[in-house]
Amino acid sequence: MTLRRLPAILIAVAALFGPARWAGAQGELPAAVVTATSPSPEQVKQITDYAQEWGPKLDNPDAAAIRNARDKLLSPLKTPAASVRFRQAYTDALVSELQKHLASPTEQVALNAMRVCGELATAPVATLLTDRLGDPKPSMRLMAAAQLGRTFNAVEASSPAITKEDLDALIDRLGERMLKEEDAPVLTAVTRALMAAVQVTNASLATVRPHAFEVMCRQGAERAKKLGPLPQSQPTLEALLRASTAARDALTANDPKLALKEPGIRLAGELNGQMLAAVLMHLKDLPQGQAQARDGIVPVVAVADSAAVLVTAALGKPYQSQGMTEDFKKATQDGDGDFKRKALQALDAMKDVGLGPFIK
Repeated sequence: MTLRRLPAILIAVAALFGPARWAGAQGELPAAVVTATSPSPEQVKQITDYAQEWGPKLDNPDAAAIRNARDKLLSPLKTPAASVRFRQAYTDALVSELQKHLASPTEQVALNAMRVCGELATAPVATLLTDRLGDPKPSMRLMAAAQLGRTFNAVEASSPAITKEDLDALIDRLGERMLKEEDAPVLTAVTRALMAAVQVTNASLATVRPHAFEVMCRQGAERAKKLGPLPQSQPTLEALLRASTAARDALTANDPKLALKEPGIRLAGELNGQMLAAVLMHLKDLPQGQAQARDGIVPVVAVADSAAVLVTAALGKPYQSQGMTEDFKKATQDGDGDFKRKALQALDAMKDVGLGPFIK
């Protein structure tokens, strides 16, 4: 099983992420209401009436009617200048209805309700999403994680209607899920949500980025330590690759928004070191003579090798790449022998700057 099965897993929810078909101006909230920084009682009533009209319509046996209600509810949130006070008043008017829909036995109702929660990007509805991270259904967990990612996207794109403390709590819940999640597509969605949090640059949310980076790296490293035999665990390894690549890129000019200091550099090194150690530990599980079967793992080795170069240089004891990736690609006895020797050299170089211990 590899991440190539992702389209099949997502087929039930794929339409939910597509561009919404917005209704015409008739019956929509006026822009003056959506952008009001201090809504009048009359404007609050308009918001409440609109929510009460369309919120209940998410619960419908007709899929087209569900999508229409969803699009109506999302429409005002697409206004670029939607105010914080509007988001808060809109949340107050919708949260009870959304909570009910998230508990619906009809999956399409619950999934579409989560879509609205993600765009609202406020603490009460974000909490509803974190509660679904442990849902028995992978499709529900995947949507919850994806919409938490949308919450961080919305915070970055507009004036935040959620505090840094609440966002840090969301990050912690995602980190907990990263450590536990067994479904690779869901783990990918969780990792992407944490990566979205790493991109939050609003000055009033200064703790969010470093906290997200720490959680992503620390929990990713712990998860790599627990990796099972390959190739059975390859989908998990490939999902964690997103985190290790983001951490490696943060060490370079590829991520100019995130200038890492020593603690962050060490976190990036720990994650990539544990990823490389996981491949090394399970090298014996991989068949030789089948180079193509390693295609999904090769980037893990390449990213870890380049991260070792960057981390050791930043910490004052430079390591020079020995070309382990090319040896790993060969899938031969000699190639694996050379890879093992060079991988151990890279891990030793990272231990020399105080990282590890690494699993072997």
